[in-house]
Amino acid sequence: MPRALEASAKQQLEDELYELHSRIFRGVDKASFVKYVIDSQAEHTWIQLYRGDDGALGGYLAVHIYERELDGKLTAIVRGETGTLRQYRGANLVAGFFAERVIRYVAAHPLRRLYFLGSLVHPSSYGQLARYVDEVWPREGVETPAETLGLMATLGDAFGLDRVAPENTLVRKVGWQTIDARTDRAYWERCDKPGVQFFLRENPGYEAGHGLLTLAPLTVGVVARGVARYLLAKIERRARQLVARARGGIAGLLPAPSTEAATPGASPVSRVAK
Repeated sequence: MPRALEASAKQQLEDELYELHSRIFRGVDKASFVKYVIDSQAEHTWIQLYRGDDGALGGYLAVHIYERELDGKLTAIVRGETGTLRQYRGANLVAGFFAERVIRYVAAHPLRRLYFLGSLVHPSSYGQLARYVDEVWPREGVETPAETLGLMATLGDAFGLDRVAPENTLVRKVGWQTIDARTDRAYWERCDKPGVQFFLRENPGYEAGHGLLTLAPLTVGVVARGVARYLLAKIERRARQLVARARGGIAGLLPAPSTEAATPGASPVSRVAK
């Protein structure tokens, strides 16, 4: 919790976190980053740090909850920023902490409306959200209701997210540009994971730092189903790892193939690969 830190510890957090951020994103200076992520004006802010075995910072997730009055009712808006070095991606690092914060807040305020609002700047972020949350707006194959679209426009404007084009409610100027290699961009262009191609169609300028305004109501049922999917994904991933290790161990016990029995003209390496 940044507000609870001593000045020296907060300065260390700012320096370390921005150094990591600069290896993942470009397009934002340190002062803007600190104001947006660490010195957020949200009523609640938590930052989770992820470190490798050597203690070096490899990823982070900042979760903010803003409490605002909408239509005469106190409403909570969850926002967040996250970044993970390339070698740690794909392990669902941040979903658990996000769910924990939301569940704790819901438990403390069971009757309060709660929404997630993002301005997502990368297909991976939208894909992860669509994977774990049922009712994401906008989404593939369903027209966003006018009432929901109006709420998104209101919230996007309230949080100072300017439109890229006046006629487009959903694409906003964020400025954070993910540092992707050419191979990364090619991967996303052909990726068939749910939501990815939809995101690319809706936000083709994401590489320029454009964000897709995304809303998801976070009811108890939605959060519970999301947590169940997250746990199932972790179990499946762990099972695949164990199977791969078992296969590797069995392969290590087998005698090396004889080069004498190889097909004429085929190298021992090509034979093993088959």
